[in-house]
Amino acid sequence: MSEQYEPNGRYNVIDPDGEKIGEVVKGVLYQGAPSYREEVGTISFDGKDEGLTFEHNGAVFKLELQESPEKSQLLAPLRELLDGVRFAVTNEERLELLQLAQGAVFMHWRTKAVTHEEFEDLKAQLLQADADGQRHVARQGVAKE
Repeated sequence: MSEQYEPNGRYNVIDPDGEKIGEVVKGVLYQGAPSYREEVGTISFDGKDEGLTFEHNGAVFKLELQESPEKSQLLAPLRELLDGVRFAVTNEERLELLQLAQGAVFMHWRTKAVTHEEFEDLKAQLLQADADGQRHVARQGVAKE
């Protein structure tokens, strides 16, 4: 495999056992399954003949391109909406952002900007963001008491 690292791309991080353990977005490593929103830091890359790899805490991990920089740019506004859903302070804010995110996911599907598999993944991300947002709003309520 002779891939070149795309600085603006999104990558899955694969451990030596072949399991996904994180994501790299624009050079930043994220962990914390299933949403991979916990920022670990930036990483350095070493493109080798056998594919893209990087070293972290003494272990070597493989990078698999998740989506092109063009697709990342296309989906960036949706991802911002999902982050808004996750970190909403009130249920009203969460629901308003969720409705906008649902519309964006459907629009990407209808305009064929995403494949069926990507559409299914976006729906799962939408559900996860809503669940995270519900927990976040509940914690905000507990913190106020």
